[in-house]
Amino acid sequence: MRRGYTRRGYLETIALMRGRVPDLALSSDVIAGYPGETEEDFSSTVDLVNEVGYDGLFVFAYSPRPGTTAFRRQDDVPEEEKRRRVEVLNAQQQRAQRRRNAAHVGRRERVLVDNVTGPGRVAGRTPHFRIVHLPGSADMLGRTAEVEITGAGSNSLTGKLPNGSLTEASPAPIL
Repeated sequence: MRRGYTRRGYLETIALMRGRVPDLALSSDVIAGYPGETEEDFSSTVDLVNEVGYDGLFVFAYSPRPGTTAFRRQDDVPEEEKRRRVEVLNAQQQRAQRRRNAAHVGRRERVLVDNVTGPGRVAGRTPHFRIVHLPGSADMLGRTAEVEITGAGSNSLTGKLPNGSLTEASPAPIL
């Protein structure tokens, strides 16, 4: 895909960033089934995703896009193989996210409430962009709270609001 960096350089950059920001959250986009992608190439991608430990991963099957370099290449990875590769990466990432999120259970996280999800339920995001669902009402929108994390799934956390932890409504902090 004509990347201007190597695997080694990419991993060194991530190590440098995590050395300076130990709780750094990373996400990435991955295209599976790029023209010419072999099973060995795909395995290398799976290994890299495991090694990096992304907090979020957005996986897409390759599809030709006019005006791109890849558009001129033969789309030689069968559609069913592209789907399989997407499923493999998504399943791996879901397991990793579940483990990573489970490590937050019992902690307190700062959450900016940004959504009413149902009667008596709201959701918000941590500074690391993790979604947290908790009991609450529309008057919490735009406010931050220290939320005790009580549960975790692969895509979100659940929590409860300890007494007195809600701030006044204010613009979201820029981190």
